[in-house]
This record gives sequence, structure tokens and C-alpha cells, in this order.
Amino acid sequence: MSGQHERQCGCEWGKCDQAVVQRVGRDKCLQHNEELRAYYDKKREEGKVHGVALGAVCRKLLMRIYAILKENRVYEAHPA
Repeated sequence: MSGQHERQCGCEWGKCDQAVVQRVGRDKCLQHNEELRAYYDKKREEGKVHGVALGAVCRKLLMRIYAILKENRVYEAHPA
């Protein structure tokens, strides 16, 4: 019966893990976005542990994404 069942996720490459996709996106943001990296570093300096600081970065990023989608506009990065 192999190959005769429907996939349960929408990933074309098969079974996917949403947490992995989120981690990759979050890590890339910290590497390439100076503003989010500075925000992460600020949270760490405040004494927040790694996971809490990353959660704050994710919330900030999601708020940006939501605003862009809600207002139907293009993201414009502001230089730091």
C-alpha cells in the first residue's frame, strides 16, 4: 500500500516539520537583518535567555509580516 495515501501537509517534498522551517527563517533574519540582530542582542543584554530573546525576535518579525499583509504593501527595509 506504499504511496497510496495522501500527504497530510502541503509540502511538495513530503513530510515537513514547521518548526524547522521557522528556525531556518529566524536564523537567517538574525544573520542578515541588522535591526533584528540588534534587537536580539539588546534582549540578551537585558538578561533574557536565548530562547526568550528569539521569541521576542519572532514576535517582532510576525508583527511586521502581519502589517505588510494587512496593508497589502511591499516591505521596505530601513537602514540601521
